[in-house]
Formats: sequence, structure tokens, C-alpha cells
Amino acid sequence: MRDAMRRQRSALSAGTLALLVLSVHPAAAQELCAPWGFLAPHVDPSRNDCVRARRGDPVVKILDAKDPNEVAVVGILRVESSREELVERFRDIESFKQSPNVLQIAKFSKPPRIGDLQNLTIDSGDIDDLRACRVGDCGVKASARAIARLQREVNWSAPDYRERVSDFVRRMLLESVISYAEGGIAALGEYADQEEPLRLAEEFDAILEASPYLAEHAPAFHRYLADYPDVPLRGSEDFFYWSNEKLGLKSVISVTHVTIYTPPSLNAGSDVLVASKQIYASHYFEASLGLAALVRERGEEGAAYLVYLNRSRLDALGGRWSGLRRKIIENRLKHGTETNLVATRERLRKPPDSR
Repeated sequence: MRDAMRRQRSALSAGTLALLVLSVHPAAAQELCAPWGFLAPHVDPSRNDCVRARRGDPVVKILDAKDPNEVAVVGILRVESSREELVERFRDIESFKQSPNVLQIAKFSKPPRIGDLQNLTIDSGDIDDLRACRVGDCGVKASARAIARLQREVNWSAPDYRERVSDFVRRMLLESVISYAEGGIAALGEYADQEEPLRLAEEFDAILEASPYLAEHAPAFHRYLADYPDVPLRGSEDFFYWSNEKLGLKSVISVTHVTIYTPPSLNAGSDVLVASKQIYASHYFEASLGLAALVRERGEEGAAYLVYLNRSRLDALGGRWSGLRRKIIENRLKHGTETNLVATRERLRKPPDSR
């Protein structure tokens, strides 16, 4: 009996032993969960979450969202990477985002030009929707001004009207980037595809308000995202890119503003912060903000963790069956975040010329 008990004790897993130690030593729990400190106190990982992250497993959690149209997720994964490696990969966004769901992607030049969009393909279903598009009733997200121009400028009787619509969409996207770069999110105005207009600045401000960890741990970065382009941010660089991605039943054309921020000191709790701010999406998304952070346990010598957050507002979460739709979307979001974290770690392990 005693031999059996000794064998049982020796068979305890490392994870179980860690949990037993943590239950006795709260300081050990705090140290083990240190990589989550950037999100404290708004994200409270369990001890098991901290053990799994330390072990190298991806840990993904759905966050609470006060707004019924909002979904939010956070994921963390131990990586073998420096801030320089992460920044280099984000700069090469076309390679970094490669996946079967990314159909097309390209960065905008500085300054942006129409040639940057020459390879963008507009889905035939979107062209059909745009032909029937009216203010308050449109199958593609657009402003009232863009919808009026579309009906006025496109000759729908021309045999090449599909090519003309594609050219119009490319010009609309370019104008959106230029307007945003000059006047920020407020310059983009409203989506007018539904009966109730949607002010993009209000939606993005609400997302920032629901992300207090930014204001608390990286206030300069938070101000920059809120007030771009009116405030400077030392240690930052920006670029824009467009993508055409398969999401659900439709492909989504989007334009994104990426800001890579290396804090002058590590007071922000991170080696580097990367924000991906959506400034246009043709379907589903009303607003979205992604945040990636490289966090270290103990200064330069500690283990590195990639932390990823995304908070988005969607147009598919209201109405009947909203609870069921939310559950489906959150499950897909959780699985997709875990998959992307693991894929990102693999990309970071490879030399840049072998991606």
C-alpha cells in the first residue's frame, strides 16, 4: 500500500505540482502570471491559464463585451522572438498574413496611389449588390456620398460596367485612405448601407473606451490611436494595407492602418506594441481594433510572450437568434485566434527569406 502511494505521488504532473506550489505561495502565482500584467486588472487569467502559457501552449479567452454588437478575444503564446524580429515581420505584412483565407493583400505606397490597388479583384456578387445599392439599402458598406457617386458616375448600360464598378471601388478605397491620413477616423463619415447611418468615429471611440488597458499601460499610444493624425508619437511608424479575405459566406475587402510602437522605455509593460485599426470593411465589420504586444517576463533575459487582442463590432449580432449567432462567432473567433497564434510562432521561427 505504501509503495503504491509513493508511486502515485511520483506520478503527479509538473502542472499539478505547479498548481500546488501556487496555492501555497501567492507570490509564485503572481510571477507565473507576469506576462498577463499588461492587461491587468481587466483580464484575470486562471492559474491553469498561467501554467499552460508558461508551458508553451496557446491560451485564448473570450472577453466580456458590454455592447451587444461587440466581440472581444485575447490570446497569449510563448515565443522565441525579439522585438526586432517581430517588427520586421509586421513590416512585411503581405508575407506575415499569408493564409488560405487571405485571397489578396498589398501595402499602400507613401503617399498612397491608385496603382497600389491594381490587383484587387471585386467579387461579382458585390458588383451585383452595388448595382442595386441605394442609401439605406445596400449590400456593401459605403457612405451616402459614395453611393450617390456610384449611381451617377457608372454607366450601368455599358458592356464593361463590371470593370467600371471595380475601378470605382478602387478609387473609393484610395480616397478613404487619403482622407483618413489627413483627417483621421472622423474624416470617413458614416456608413449609409442600412436605414440607420453608422458614424465610424463613434464606433471606434467606443472600442477604445472598452480597451482601458491601453490608456492605463500605454497612454501615449492610446492618445495616438484616438487622435491620429493630430498628435505625434515618438518611437512609432505607420503604414496602410488592403486585403481581400474569405470570412464566412463572403469575401471581405478591408483597409487597415498599422502602427508599430516601440516604447522609449518599458514602462508600457511591453517590448513593442502593434495596433491594426480598421478604416474600412465591405461586409460584417462596423469597427475593429487588433493589438499585438511582445511581453517579457523579466527584462531582456526573460521568456517572450506574444499577446494578441481583438475587439470588433459586427452587424450580424442583433435581431432574432442573436444569442446563437454570438455563440457561433465567439467559438470561431477563439479557434481562429489559437490557430493564428501558433502559425505566427512558426513564422517567427523561420528566417525572413524562407517564409
